[in-house]
Amino acid sequence: FPSHDIKLGFSSEPFKTVQFALNRAQNGDTILLSQGTYTDGISIDKSITLSSKWLLNGDTSEIFKTELSGNSTHRILEILTSGSEKVRISGLTLSQGKSTIGAGIYAQTSTSDTLFLQNLVFSNNNADLAGSSLYLKGSSSGVALAQNCIFTQEAGPSLIKILQSTLNLQ
Repeated sequence: FPSHDIKLGFSSEPFKTVQFALNRAQNGDTILLSQGTYTDGISIDKSITLSSKWLLNGDTSEIFKTELSGNSTHRILEILTSGSEKVRISGLTLSQGKSTIGAGIYAQTSTSDTLFLQNLVFSNNNADLAGSSLYLKGSSSGVALAQNCIFTQEAGPSLIKILQSTLNLQ
């Protein structure tokens, strides 16, 4: 399907970039990505679910065929929340992120935010100082949960860096 940012954002008329879809999404919306590689740097600042079609059909091949890539030049995903947002990232491969900190995901959360990472593959991300896969900074009452995540071929001094926050791994 051709994709242009002037389209409606339906599967038959998808937006050109993930960020364009996120900018138009409302709190509580779900953005489903079709199979492919998305290379735009992504920033999330609201309650949102971002997933592959794995979320709909449970087909794990969707996880490996739907990729967010930093092309070894930039961070893949930045999450900056400031209230009671609930961000869910699921069913995706995050690869080739590059940054000083938080090459795969950089998340800065506040008091009652919830970050839920589910069925993700982190691959070939490289942070110079910390958090090749995940850099989590927040308040002590924010919650982050990582469930069924795979970490492979990550580079840098630390895979995950956590500051003033709690990460529950399952």
